[in-house]
Amino acid sequence: MDTQIDQNPSQTPNTLIPLPTFKKSGRCPLEPYHLLFHHKESLVESGAFIKFGKRWLVDEFKFFDWLREHGEKGSHHIL
Repeated sequence: MDTQIDQNPSQTPNTLIPLPTFKKSGRCPLEPYHLLFHHKESLVESGAFIKFGKRWLVDEFKFFDWLREHGEKGSHHIL
């Protein structure tokens, strides 16, 4: 029994993509740099954003989990 699974990088668990790539992809419903400025600590704690040298990487699945958890509070709410 051969099952073929269609996986692209955005749907593969634990895939980290550069923040600018995530922003340009159209999959980010909000301005990610705005979120990073206002919610850096909780985004990093959740594993949604990871700092690697000077670059920020995004775990899309964790980002959307974070957004579902914190979205009701708005973008300027201190978490």
